[in-house]
Amino acid sequence: MLKSKPVTACQSPRVICRALLKQQPHLFRHGLESISEHVYKRQLSSSEASTSCSQAAVPSHVACIMDGNFRWGCRRGGDWRRGHEEGVSALRRVVKFCRRDGVKALTVYAFSTENWERSHEEVGFLMRLMERTLDMEVPELRSQGVRVSFAGNRAALPESLQRVMSRVEEQTANNSDLILCVCLSYGGQQDIIQAVRQICLEVQQGKLAPDQVTEKSLSERLSTYMTRMLVGEPDLLIRTSGEQRLSNFLLWECAYTELYFTPTCWPDFDFRDWQDAMLHYASRRRRYGGRSKQGNGQTDD
Repeated sequence: MLKSKPVTACQSPRVICRALLKQQPHLFRHGLESISEHVYKRQLSSSEASTSCSQAAVPSHVACIMDGNFRWGCRRGGDWRRGHEEGVSALRRVVKFCRRDGVKALTVYAFSTENWERSHEEVGFLMRLMERTLDMEVPELRSQGVRVSFAGNRAALPESLQRVMSRVEEQTANNSDLILCVCLSYGGQQDIIQAVRQICLEVQQGKLAPDQVTEKSLSERLSTYMTRMLVGEPDLLIRTSGEQRLSNFLLWECAYTELYFTPTCWPDFDFRDWQDAMLHYASRRRRYGGRSKQGNGQTDD
């Protein structure tokens, strides 16, 4: 009889599942999703006990760059619209994963300031899709305890979408299980600039002294502040579709955020991809520029 190799906190659940199924084929009757979830729970327990992994196996605040929708649609019949629509389904899944695992906030990059440079047809489709989706999802979000907030330059968005955004915020304001912060017409550089302009105006008006300008005062004037005030800065940023850059997303907020990149396009992002991201986070030791203590009392190199 073959002996199973020990599960380590940093192994991919997919690799472990394949090994388990080779050694114990009868596990097929349980289904890969069930086996994968079992492995995930074992690994989280292992990572919490391991000195080589973070003590907090699940991040409080996750940020997502939901990349690859257009390419996904073009590769499957050439309809980029379907890629964006399936991207909405992927976001629904990730919201459920967050609620199940105890994540307190999910911030997503839905439409950037640079996205305005896309074709008039695509921009118009995305505006209508976001308006329709927000309107349709309110009952489900309320029943799941999800509070919705928005970041970015609202004034640049269609008035009809702005009205829906305000209504969704109002109708979900009392929810507390998960904060879903949707970044629309958002750019990290632009958000910092508007915060600096606000501070300059307050200094000019005598409301704020120059020596009162601090990191905290600037942070409080960013459009993402409400979510971060309640939950903290992002612990983990996930970017899909293989690109490995921030693309002007949460530049201030992600100073000490763990970064995770996956080749999976956003519409295909599923439970196993989520597991891989969580295990990556659990394997990290977060020092914030300092040195963490090892089990023997020594500090890291």
